[in-house]
Amino acid sequence: MATRKAGHTGSLDPLATGVLPVCLGEATKLSSHLLDADKSYAVTVRLGITTDSGDAEGEVLSVQEPSPLSPEALHSLLCRFTGAQQQIPPMYSALKQNGKRLYELARQGIEVERPPRPVIIHHLDMLSYTGDQLMLHVSCSKGTYIRSLAMDIGEAMGCGAHVTALRRTATASFTLQQAITLEQLEAMPAADRPDCLLDMQTMITHMPEIQISTSLLPPYLQGQPVAAVATETGKTYRCSTENGDFLGLAIGVDYGSIRAKRLIRHNLPAAT
Repeated sequence: MATRKAGHTGSLDPLATGVLPVCLGEATKLSSHLLDADKSYAVTVRLGITTDSGDAEGEVLSVQEPSPLSPEALHSLLCRFTGAQQQIPPMYSALKQNGKRLYELARQGIEVERPPRPVIIHHLDMLSYTGDQLMLHVSCSKGTYIRSLAMDIGEAMGCGAHVTALRRTATASFTLQQAITLEQLEAMPAADRPDCLLDMQTMITHMPEIQISTSLLPPYLQGQPVAAVATETGKTYRCSTENGDFLGLAIGVDYGSIRAKRLIRHNLPAAT
């Protein structure tokens, strides 16, 4: 199987492992809906040591013996980092400032001011805690830097911290249980690899579905608004034919009408 288009749906830190959905062909038109999706991580935090990158690959900046906390005190501290937050991105990140990636500046020893960005930590659960190691499970919004979260927690504990292991356990509805490693793919007969692909609609199962009647297909495919039942202005819908063929995404333009937003070309009727 060959495809001219491919793209991933949210980069991982160099030391990170885990879920990274890859879109092929027409599915790349839907990739933004995974880029914007919530994600979950299992992270191991080393307490008492800070690094310039916020992870184990950076240069050590400071070392301080962490003071032990009771489970109750640690739970109370972690609660401060749940919900809506303003987070300062790390210097070692792919964000741009004045046309340059922050990590490029960081490698030159240049640190610049980074404005805080709004993120949401939906859940922050402690998996284990020893004197100098804290393991957490984090569920968060897009744009959340787990390294920044670890550094902020270490600062709040008064000893500093950095990430030593990071594993993305979920992106939207995709989980580790569904993931396939590159090694598994390479060991698999080429003829069997297409069986690993999922229907592109699995990316957007959370969206309500609307079916377009055969009589309305021509104007819909030409970008004209067509009648639909009880739609909301500005809301995005999965769109399919009466036969169940996926057409792409539609957007509500008025109560009771929609317009094509993203058309999946290989599913369009032959007449078009």
